[in-house]
Amino acid sequence: MKLLQKTIRRYFVYSLIVLLIIIPVFYFLMQAIVKEEIDEDLVTSRTHIVQNLQDTGSNVPDSCEFLDHDLTIDKMEERRVSDSFYTTTLYDNIANEMVPHRVLVSHVLIRDQPYQIRIRKSMVDNDNLIEAILIIQLVLLALLFIGLQVINRNLSTRIWRPFYNTLQKLRQYRVEEHAGIELAPTRIQEFDDLNHAIEQLTERSRQAYISQKEFAENASHEMQTPLAIFMSKLELLMQTGPLNQEQAALISSMADASQRMNRLNKTLVLLSKIGNRQFPEKEPIDLATTIQKLLDHYTDLQQQKKLTLHFEARSPLVIEANITLTEILLSNLISNAMRHSEEGGTVWIGISGRTLQVRNTGKPASLDKQKIFQRFYKESNQNNGMGLGLELIKKICDLYGFSVDYSFSEGRHTFSIRF
Repeated sequence: MKLLQKTIRRYFVYSLIVLLIIIPVFYFLMQAIVKEEIDEDLVTSRTHIVQNLQDTGSNVPDSCEFLDHDLTIDKMEERRVSDSFYTTTLYDNIANEMVPHRVLVSHVLIRDQPYQIRIRKSMVDNDNLIEAILIIQLVLLALLFIGLQVINRNLSTRIWRPFYNTLQKLRQYRVEEHAGIELAPTRIQEFDDLNHAIEQLTERSRQAYISQKEFAENASHEMQTPLAIFMSKLELLMQTGPLNQEQAALISSMADASQRMNRLNKTLVLLSKIGNRQFPEKEPIDLATTIQKLLDHYTDLQQQKKLTLHFEARSPLVIEANITLTEILLSNLISNAMRHSEEGGTVWIGISGRTLQVRNTGKPASLDKQKIFQRFYKESNQNNGMGLGLELIKKICDLYGFSVDYSFSEGRHTFSIRF
């Protein structure tokens, strides 16, 4: 639900609740006011009638009813001092329907004789007036709600247009492709402040991206040179002699460490480039064909560990991705399965639908599914891995929106990627 709609809806709900309370209160209040006015008219009429009867000096009959049927006078045996008002419904011959009337029953003295005067007045005109007022109010309220809805749409299409323009530009903005984002000024102070803050934020993000990209490129270039010199010096040192067994073991250990450092540097730089989205090129890639080519590179490792390899593609699977990153993804999955398989074990690679699974036999390991794809996470120190292979897999999958999962059952470690 949009913000403006949510706000207007609250106004509507509040107005509806108020109206449900106010309309009945207004109706009964109008009725009370009308009754009070009619009662005052009845009292005034009674006063005039008594005054006229007193002034005429004619005899008042014991009981009489005037032609308009709205006034009756009855002689009483004894005087009462109380007056009363009540509402009754009487049949109207002219309107041919039951009509509400307001009645005053009063006891007075005329030439020292007690009489009862009953005066009634029709309320139909006043009820019609109240109904007309209510109908007018309901029409005005309906027009008010319609007007609010029209205003809401007008606000959405005009006043909020700069916000949607800004949102659209933010969706199209790519820090690796654009030099900056420029937002047009608006006539609304809040939107101008928002656009200014967004421009500053995107500029800081662009500068941070440029700095990180330059650092990754410089680190890759500057560290390769001393590592290459170090490894060449070690090779020269190994060729000098004579070397005893202890010296040879130390030099070999240093060579392994330098190679490990070289791989670590390349992997960290690659992770940084993936994070900076420096692999925008995409192309259709047939996973089955790519896997088959990569398997040829692991023939020596397969023979060395006496592994049984099964590859099955039940259906073709073509994805849109960068070929370099795809090969790195698949290579890490395959090498990880082979390196962690027991000697004489089995590695199974299968494609089914949009899912790729890589399984290998191995010892049960208490791997944390929440941490296994984190940097430098290891279940033990027995292998010589760098702890970055699984993070590379996770980063590449996140880059293209693939889902990766790990499970262990029946003596098999399984990595699944859903494309």
